[in-house]
Amino acid sequence: MSLLWEVLLLVAGFWLIIQGGDLFVASSVRFAELLRVSRVVIGTTLVSLATTSPELVFSLTSGIEEEPGLGIGNAVGSCMCNMCLILGLMAVIRSIGVRARDLVIPFSAMFLFGMVLMFVSWDLVLARTTGWILVGLGGIYFLCDFFHHRRASRPEDLIEARSIEQAAIKGHSWLETLRGTVALFLTGAVMVVLGSKFLVDSLDSLGERLG
Repeated sequence: MSLLWEVLLLVAGFWLIIQGGDLFVASSVRFAELLRVSRVVIGTTLVSLATTSPELVFSLTSGIEEEPGLGIGNAVGSCMCNMCLILGLMAVIRSIGVRARDLVIPFSAMFLFGMVLMFVSWDLVLARTTGWILVGLGGIYFLCDFFHHRRASRPEDLIEARSIEQAAIKGHSWLETLRGTVALFLTGAVMVVLGSKFLVDSLDSLGERLG
């Protein structure tokens, strides 16, 4: 594989993941609307889950392609990038108002899960049993977050959720119909999977080339 082809695959992979992730999130939000899911749940729990789909698919693809280092680096690196780079840039552009009560549970969960991950990987191995434990913890947190926001009915929560929801589906006129929503959902899913494949292959080749 030539260097030019590897770079083209890398760029194409990033583009497919970004565009496919956008379509996937928008269609997921629209599906939730069609199923009469609460706006607060859509704007918080569902959108946050859908936006992690590119990272999830990329890590799964890395594991299938026997490149676990890429998957681990993606999982840990994306968390650090979100917390430091992205939030930092937002604060540089404009000051951000933060409600302490909204951060207590997420920060506590992040600290707890970080300690669990450090403990179970102390021997530098993540066994299948360990994987099920981590998946279980993630599932429990998601369900707790889902039911917590499902009960939320404060006006400020509804306003915030509505703005997040509108931002997610903005610019996708096809979402007005069920057929269009299904088409965008499948298209987004295929683009994310294909983009992840391109990224893993290109990064693997570039890594070998760079030693």
